[in-house]
Amino acid sequence: MTIPPAIRRCLLIFPAVIAGFAIQSFHVYFTNTKPIDISIEQLISNPPRAKWVRVTGGRINLVDAAVSEAGFKKQIDSIYVPIHPEGKEEADVSVLLLSKNPDLLAIARQLHSLDETGNGEMEALKFAMENARVIFQNRPFEGLIQSGISRDDRVIFQVRKALPNIVREPIIIEEGGKPSIVEGLGLLLFSGVALVGVLSVSKPKMATPPPLPPRPPGLPRNQSTP
Repeated sequence: MTIPPAIRRCLLIFPAVIAGFAIQSFHVYFTNTKPIDISIEQLISNPPRAKWVRVTGGRINLVDAAVSEAGFKKQIDSIYVPIHPEGKEEADVSVLLLSKNPDLLAIARQLHSLDETGNGEMEALKFAMENARVIFQNRPFEGLIQSGISRDDRVIFQVRKALPNIVREPIIIEEGGKPSIVEGLGLLLFSGVALVGVLSVSKPKMATPPPLPPRPPGLPRNQSTP
């Protein structure tokens, strides 16, 4: 199959983009050898170039968490929780904590199930009072700031439905995340496979030469045709 040059160039963009993400992953790995300490106010006002951070002075409220569901049973597998500076819980959401912490997920699932009951508001309030030490947390939050291929804007679109006061470009911290060279190697390998696939599909085939004219009757084999 012969692919037009214009389409071939478009197909080559895909492995090039994946290779770019691989380079970005390598950059994050080699330039973030340890987490940097930064206050939540500094993170909001002047985000650092570093991606591995330990945020101090922040506060989360699991009642405000937006949940992400997966699978046919719509099981909650992660939550997005606003991190606010202490005393500024009503401000717009600039920083989100993406967490898969089992303890936080258990609380989020319980709150989510109470919201679906008939007397959910009162039950949720009672549950929050009984579990205030877990629901309201003032502690350092350490993780990796999402960027590039790790950032899924489709999920943010869904989160906005639960948290409409999110700023246009929120900072998302994946709790417990660390730079990994494995991710970069995987992307680089995938890029190479995609490039080979594109080149093999789009490689033009050699044209088959036309057949020779038939030999006139009675012409000796060692004599060429005029």
